[in-house]
Amino acid sequence: MFINLSTRFVQNCAKQTLGNFVRTLSNVQSKPLPSEELADNKKDYRDKNIKVQLLKEMLNLRLIEAASIVSKPKFSKITSNSINKNYNLCLSHKITQARLKQFPEILAEEKLADKIELVKQLPFTLDHTAALLNIPTARLEKLMHEEELSQRIRFLSTFFNVTEKQACAWMATRRFLISLKEEQIKEITELLLRFGLDKNDISKDFWVLKYSKATVENRLKQVQESNAGKVKTWMVRAKPELFENYVKRQSERKSVLGDNSFAEYLCNKLGCTRETAEYIILKLPVLQHKCLIKLNSIIEYLVENGFSTSQICSNPRILLHSLETIKKRMERLKALGTQPDFLSVLTRSQKNFEDKPPCRFKDKLASS
Repeated sequence: MFINLSTRFVQNCAKQTLGNFVRTLSNVQSKPLPSEELADNKKDYRDKNIKVQLLKEMLNLRLIEAASIVSKPKFSKITSNSINKNYNLCLSHKITQARLKQFPEILAEEKLADKIELVKQLPFTLDHTAALLNIPTARLEKLMHEEELSQRIRFLSTFFNVTEKQACAWMATRRFLISLKEEQIKEITELLLRFGLDKNDISKDFWVLKYSKATVENRLKQVQESNAGKVKTWMVRAKPELFENYVKRQSERKSVLGDNSFAEYLCNKLGCTRETAEYIILKLPVLQHKCLIKLNSIIEYLVENGFSTSQICSNPRILLHSLETIKKRMERLKALGTQPDFLSVLTRSQKNFEDKPPCRFKDKLASS
């Protein structure tokens, strides 16, 4: 469906914009703006809102999605009329709305007609190659002249067993895939496959292909030797200190868990049923990623201070706090002459702990 940017459409957008602008100004307490600056702000705000409403209508977007697209620098340099013309131009060349929704910045191209004529020279459907319209004109002309694009599209499509459309989408968002040597892509991919990754894993993190074979192989061997679990692409890219910290945490985790699962660990440590352990994990999934040595220390400290494991199971959120925070709160309450007999006091936010202590200690806490 072609869009006609009618006068009524623009007027309605302008009215809505003016109302929003006035409401925004009324909520801002600042020095009055010079009349020229105020007029410019109104115009910019109105133009932006027209673009937002236009994209919302064209691509069937939510308002927040359209606003997010228009906030990109590329859209500040183009008029709403040009966006409208680009949209109709794309439809006339059978570039689908779905494709434009996936790559909306195509609509902000200043010389879109020229780029379309270039990309049409490729031996593929234009809707499949539309993502390449986002490549800067000078580079696109050079690639077309050297006939690199069609070869690279076929290579990526065949090597990763995906459609030509998907290959073009990758090249538009990860432009180094256009210039990276085929031999390097093959070599690094085959190396990663040998260490247990698959091509789907690699396609989610193509940056790993930019590293040298020696760097990739060295890091993968480190992962294997450290018994740090399943190899992942980020491990190759991670800084040495981050990788070493991960290996250390995995080693500590294995020393605590052994061959048990995290649910079995909770069963043994808290003396609870498997169902209770799984419920705790479901309720607090982030708990699985907590350092198990620290978790051990928290459970042991709570038990030593009179809390039962059943109390911990009833209020597992306490395990998300640091041992240092728990100790400080326990010491504060003990200094007031009391031993808390329920964990909910210790799991409150810092503000609530200070502002809303148990009623029988309120006066003492307030005066301390």
